[in-house]
Amino acid sequence: MGLALNRPFDHTLDELIDDVKEKNIPVFLGGPVAMDTIHILHQLPELIPESFPISDNLFWGGNWAALLSGLKQQSIDLKKIRFYLGYSGWSAGQLDEELKENTWLVSDANAELIFNVHYNHCWKESLRRVGPPYNEWIHFPNDPHLN
Repeated sequence: MGLALNRPFDHTLDELIDDVKEKNIPVFLGGPVAMDTIHILHQLPELIPESFPISDNLFWGGNWAALLSGLKQQSIDLKKIRFYLGYSGWSAGQLDEELKENTWLVSDANAELIFNVHYNHCWKESLRRVGPPYNEWIHFPNDPHLN
């Protein structure tokens, strides 16, 4: 399972979930699978128990009731959490095969990339971190037809 990090959705969290009263919390498209689910990446394991650690200071999921309570009490720092609609998924062995075929470039996901880099720059920053020879791709236009 994976999440696309840089695709904003055109609705906010309160528009998707009735229990959320806080306005204008952005949601991102995590991927095409299970578009009826919300996933969270965050840096708040002490406020959102039952979270799964991904890397240093980066957590996935957690107790939804605690999250809703924290949002209501405004104890959740919205700069330390991201919401994703759906996810990207692979069948057993599929991702391993795609990695062997070099279908994917692999870069470490970390909290700094997710929370401190604007989503419009996430792809280019990921390429920079992968390093040569992919650094040249940073200068490519988003739409290759414009080149």
